Amino acid sequence: MNQEAVSLGLTHTHYHGPVGLSPSTVSTVADQVRLAEIVMQEPVLAKMAGMARMALPGGSMAYNYNDQLGRTGIFGVAVGSSTDDGASFIWAAHATLGGQIHTIYGGVIGVTATGAQLQRAFNDGRTLILAATKEVQWHDLWAAGQRVGQWWSQPQSSVPLAVVHSVRILGWPTMPYHVRFIANPKALRNQPLPKGTAIGVLTVTYGRQVIRDPVVTESLMAKPPMFRNFSRF
Repeated sequence: MNQEAVSLGLTHTHYHGPVGLSPSTVSTVADQVRLAEIVMQEPVLAKMAGMARMALPGGSMAYNYNDQLGRTGIFGVAVGSSTDDGASFIWAAHATLGGQIHTIYGGVIGVTATGAQLQRAFNDGRTLILAATKEVQWHDLWAAGQRVGQWWSQPQSSVPLAVVHSVRILGWPTMPYHVRFIANPKALRNQPLPKGTAIGVLTVTYGRQVIRDPVVTESLMAKPPMFRNFSRF
């Protein structure tokens, strides 16, 4: 189990025994949410996580402790509660983010409340889901044709550069993202270049998402001397 945890990237998780109740079994919310994403990619496990009850051999019925299924878009994944460790609730839910339906994962662990810690975990989970639907919105990075930089072909001469498409990212206001320009040496080899020639790509990386947008010249690029330089506005 611990070897599998390492292979899945659960860097703060350690299992001690198969039951999960040992004090030596530890993890974090981030690891458990990552595990939930992996679990829900398996159709059989996803179906089991979304079942409110299951008929067992012999005619008995087993009920899912996750009574939040179907509420606030929740369709999985796992709950647990113990006196020593408190309650945990790891969920998958359908939510409208930026006007589109997305699947979001989240969780709370170690929730304590006398006599009602599992319900407290459920309430905290729903609060986080509702908060995500309010905070996660579309953010415009640039518009189609917007100037994003310039290419210096000689000390006193530069060519303005613009992007081709509008780029929007779905996220929260403080979500970090990284923008990088990568020039295309082959495109720059055959100069002079006419207006509208793609000379590179702006790459936006945020979370696990990557967006690429061509960068083109806004005017004729004359054949340069021995050096070139790119600067970003």
